[in-house]
Order: sequence, then C-alpha cells, then structure tokens
Amino acid sequence: MKAAPDLLDEYLSCEQTTAFSWSESDCILFMAGWVKRVNGVDFGAPWRGLYRSKDESKALLESLGGLVPLIVECLGPPRMGSRPVRGDVGVLQSDDWTFCMIFDGDFWAMRDHPIGVRTLRIGVDCVWSVGVSR
Repeated sequence: MKAAPDLLDEYLSCEQTTAFSWSESDCILFMAGWVKRVNGVDFGAPWRGLYRSKDESKALLESLGGLVPLIVECLGPPRMGSRPVRGDVGVLQSDDWTFCMIFDGDFWAMRDHPIGVRTLRIGVDCVWSVGVSR
C-alpha cells in the first residue's frame, strides 16, 4: 500500500477535475470517496444516486437519521480535543448545511462548485481519523 501522503495527493489531484454533481460528486461524497479509498468502507452507498438537489439531499439525510450519525456508524465517534492530522475527515455545520472536508495537513479540502476542490483554513466541528497517518 502506498504511503498516506501519496494516496491523499493522488485522490485530491483526481478530484480537482471532477465537476460538482448532487448525489454523484458533492461534498459529502467527496469525503465518502476518500474514506472508501483508504479503508474500503463506502458510507455514502445508502444515498448515492438518490437525490438531485440540496433540498433533496437534506430530506434524505434527515430520513436516515442525519449525516453525523451516519459517519459515526462508519468511523466511530469523532476524535475530540486533538488537532487534525493529514488524511482526517471533518464536518463543519453552517446555518443550513453540513460541509464535509478532508484535512491535507495544512488546510481543509472540500468539493466546490462548479468544478474541483477548494482548500480553506478554518476550524471544523467534528474530526474523524480514517486510519492513515504519515
């Protein structure tokens, strides 16, 4: 298996040219794709292909119990009180949406409209390890 930094660099590079599309390549499935790449678990499988808009996504995730509980079911409880490490995933709750991101060691990367990946230097609400480190 490749070292985690190489695997993450490859994933982010590939995703950089992928267009945003609800239920195919949105911010939730961006994070779910990374988790699947690392440990083979596809926590996005229950809802992939089942919504076509933000409102449909919100309604579907609510019917499944919410995004964070689905992530907890896959990855366990979030890691509290420690700094994120390269390859970790996290979520940031806004007023009406939960953004899913991947930590690249310096910034949080997220799927962006209309194409690619944007990096941000922000804090997130919850962090999970996906089992990779330097």
